[in-house]
Amino acid sequence: MSLTIDERANLGLTSDDDTLRLHWAERNDFCITPEMVDRGLSDSCWLVRQAWARRLDFTPTSSQIEKGLADPKTSVRTTWARRTDYILTPENVSQCLAWLPKGLSAFLEWMKRGDFIPTDEQRSEGLSSPLTTVRTAWVTRPDCRLTNSQVSTLIKDPHRSVRLGVALLDTFRPLPSHVDVGIVDSSLAVRLAWAKREDFVPTSNQVTIGLQDSQTAIQQLWAKREDYQLTRQHAEIGINDEDPVVRVAMVSRSDFLDAMRCAYPSTLVSAGPRKRKILTSLIE
Repeated sequence: MSLTIDERANLGLTSDDDTLRLHWAERNDFCITPEMVDRGLSDSCWLVRQAWARRLDFTPTSSQIEKGLADPKTSVRTTWARRTDYILTPENVSQCLAWLPKGLSAFLEWMKRGDFIPTDEQRSEGLSSPLTTVRTAWVTRPDCRLTNSQVSTLIKDPHRSVRLGVALLDTFRPLPSHVDVGIVDSSLAVRLAWAKREDFVPTSNQVTIGLQDSQTAIQQLWAKREDYQLTRQHAEIGINDEDPVVRVAMVSRSDFLDAMRCAYPSTLVSAGPRKRKILTSLIE
């Protein structure tokens, strides 16, 4: 009499052969039992444990989750980190933080999850990690909340990915000192991100720096911002810029004429004949 598929699966899953146990752990044409799951998640072969962790036809218990997140093999922990059918407990969070530094890949997968709220202590520890990828993972979480002190430190981080992550984070309101550092960053991407932020009112000096940036894309953003009072100096910088888009953006501002009236006639003296004619028509 031939065995049923469930009986064959039970025999295969209890075999001494790792390959045979892995074969059945990867099959989904039989009915699994709680005993099979427990046995599979505790298997001596990490490939078998990983295969069971990948199965989505069972709901893991809290003890199984704890065991999976504490697995000695990084690949198994990574598989558990990718599962989304359970909610992380504070104990699980502590487990995941303990993976570093060896279990970096599993940790980074876990950091992508949005179903946990780290404590201030856990976040602070992550932001001060010696590993760039870890600091970046923390500042790029949408729910990352930074203190002014943490912002001041992270915007000077030696690695661009961290500084960019902070510049793109909208969970804090930057201080003028933060903006001062961000808008002169060595990275174009970081300066662009700061120029696009709308949660601060730039100072006159910050506007001057932005309008004189080495990259036209950033100059254009600063010329188009409407949240600062245009001064004579700003107007002159904008209309004398080499980039036509910057010049057009400047003369298109609603406060441009008032600023130019303040600048008149010194701006006309320094302008060429063609530009002098255009500016005179705008002002008059």
